[in-house]
Amino acid sequence: MRRMAKLKFISKQKQMNKCVVTIHTALTVLAWAIFAAEMIFVAVIWNEIPDEVGRHFAANGEFDLYGSKTIAFYHPFIANLLLLLLFEACDIAAFCVKPSERIDSRGNELRLSAVVLTTDVLKLSSSCFFLYWTYLVARQTRMNAVYGRLLLVCWLVSLTAAVVICVSAGIKHKIKSEKEKRHDND
Repeated sequence: MRRMAKLKFISKQKQMNKCVVTIHTALTVLAWAIFAAEMIFVAVIWNEIPDEVGRHFAANGEFDLYGSKTIAFYHPFIANLLLLLLFEACDIAAFCVKPSERIDSRGNELRLSAVVLTTDVLKLSSSCFFLYWTYLVARQTRMNAVYGRLLLVCWLVSLTAAVVICVSAGIKHKIKSEKEKRHDND
């Protein structure tokens, strides 16, 4: 069963544009590399971090919640890991979904590419945010509120773009039924 899903996944990747597959692979690897860098960074400077640290930022960028350094880094690591795994699951689900029979192959490829690249942008932006957060907590530095807003804008723009691309691909690449073809010829 698992082998069958993997074969489906690979065959769907072959249906996507080679450039999109390359970008997808690069963004995925980069997101996971940033997650690894975050963990390595904390491991390297662990002894320099005070036992009690600010671990949550208020709207003004100042720390408003303090706790042990173990808890301060454990929760964000888990949150980042769960987000990365969630977005990976979304990628796999996108590859496993049966293409629409009402849309031509190019339209289905555009839809798949939009979903996959959107989840890649979400993976990368989440990893970057948590790396930034980890650096600030480790150094006990104030957060710039602009970065949090930038992340939100990035998420909203990428999700909106994916919806627009999927809908427009569905409209532009719709396969006409015999009845619609006869109607167009009249």
